Amino acid sequence: MYRFASIVLAAGKSTRMKSPRSKLLYEVGGVPIVARVARVLRELEIEANMFVVSHQKDEIIGVARSVLPQAEAVDQGEPLGTGHAVQCALPGLPDWVTDVVVLAGDVPLLRADSLRRLMDMHTRVGALGSFLTFVAADPHGYGRVLRDGAGEVEYIMEQTECTPEQLKVTECNSGIYVFCRKWLNEAIPLLRSDNKKGEFFLTDLIMLAVDKVRVPTITVPESEVMGVNTQMDLARAKQLAQKARVRRFMEEGVCFLQPDTVELHDDVEIAGGAVIEGQVSLRGATVIESCAVIGHGSVLENARIGEKARILPYTVIEDSVVRSAARVGPYSHLRPGSDVGENAHVGNFVELKKATLAAGVKANHLSYLGDVTIGEGSNIGAGTITCNYDGKNKFHTTLGAGVFVGSDSQLIAPVTVGDGAYVGTGTTVLGDVPAGALVINPKTQELRENWTPPYDRERKPD
Repeated sequence: MYRFASIVLAAGKSTRMKSPRSKLLYEVGGVPIVARVARVLRELEIEANMFVVSHQKDEIIGVARSVLPQAEAVDQGEPLGTGHAVQCALPGLPDWVTDVVVLAGDVPLLRADSLRRLMDMHTRVGALGSFLTFVAADPHGYGRVLRDGAGEVEYIMEQTECTPEQLKVTECNSGIYVFCRKWLNEAIPLLRSDNKKGEFFLTDLIMLAVDKVRVPTITVPESEVMGVNTQMDLARAKQLAQKARVRRFMEEGVCFLQPDTVELHDDVEIAGGAVIEGQVSLRGATVIESCAVIGHGSVLENARIGEKARILPYTVIEDSVVRSAARVGPYSHLRPGSDVGENAHVGNFVELKKATLAAGVKANHLSYLGDVTIGEGSNIGAGTITCNYDGKNKFHTTLGAGVFVGSDSQLIAPVTVGDGAYVGTGTTVLGDVPAGALVINPKTQELRENWTPPYDRERKPD
C-alpha cells in the first residue's frame, strides 16, 4: 500500500519580486499562492505535508494551515538549494510514508489531476523518482531535460551548468517530483554542492535514479507549472487563472459582456443565465443566482445575489444578501450584514449597514440606513438617516410594515415605528411611534413679500 507525504519548498526570499512581501503570500484568484498549492494537496488527500520555510515563515505556514490544519513546518535557515531543503524536511516525515511528493510553493496554476497522474504512474511502475516536464516557449532559466536516443531521461541539467548545445533544448523540468521514500533517504546524503552556485540540486537525484532504473515523466502545459518569481509572472498567472474561470462559466451559460475586464476569484459561484457586465469585480465567496444581472463597475465581495436580481452600475456589496428580483444601485453601498428582500429597491447613493429590508421596501435616494429592520412594503424618502451611533454605542431602529418616511427625516435610535405609521417630511423622530400614527415636528412658514436678496441691495454710503 502506498502512502504519500508532500514536501513543499517555501523558503525562498522572493528577491526578484522587488517587494518586502514573500511571493507566496500574493494572491491569484483571491487565494494566496501557497494556499492554492495547499488546496491541491488537500484535494489529493495527501496525509502528511511538510512546508520548508525561512523568509516570513510564520505568515507562510499560517496561510498553509488555513487549508491544511495539520501541516508541519521546518525552518531551512539559510537556503542552500532544493536538495538541502529536502534534506531538512525528510527527518520530520512519519515512518509510515512510502513515497514523497516534492514541489515548489509558487506554482499557483498546478492542477490536482496532473499531480495525481504522476503519482499513479510512479506507483504503477515502481519508480524511484518521477517528475513533470513541460515544453517552454522560452526555456531560459529552466533546467533542461536531456534524453538518450530511445527518449529516456538521462539528466536534468541546470541552466547554469548547460553547454551551448544543451541550452537549445526546450523540454524543461517543472521542479515537481515524486520519490520513493526509502530510496530518497539513501540518495539524499549523496548530493554534492560542487557546482557554480555552490548549492545542493534536487535535480542531481534524477541522475542517481537513472543509474538504477528508468525515470518516468509526464508532460503538462507550461502555464500549469509556471512559477511566480516576478511581478510580471504574478500578473500573467492572475490573467491565466481568470481566463480559465471565465471560460468555464461561459460554458455553463453565464453571459460576460466584456470577459477580459472582469475580476473573478476562485470561490465565486455563478449560475447559468446570469449576466456579468464589464469591469465587474466578484470577490471572495460571492454567489450569483440564475438570471441575475451585475452592472458595470460593481464590486461584490462575499455577496449572495438572488435569482433575477439586478445590481446597477458602480454598486459595492460586502458580506450581504440581495434576494430575488430586488434592485440595487446605481452607486449604492451595502456594507456587511445587510439583507435586501425580494422585489425591494435600494437606489442612488443609499448606504446600508446591518440593515434588513423586507420584501418590497423602497429606499431609492440618498439615505443612510444602519442597524435597522424595515418591514414589508415600507417607503424610505430621500435623505433619511437612521442615527445609530451616540459616539460610543450603536443602537437599533425598527420600522414596521407599510411605514412611510418622508424626505430629510432622522430617526434617533433606539426607536420603533409601528406598522402603517407616517413620518412627515423633515421630521426628527425622537421616540417610538405607534402603528398608524403620524409623527411630525411642527414648523411655521414665514412669508416676506417683495424681498430683495442681499446681493441686489444698494450699498449704503459710509
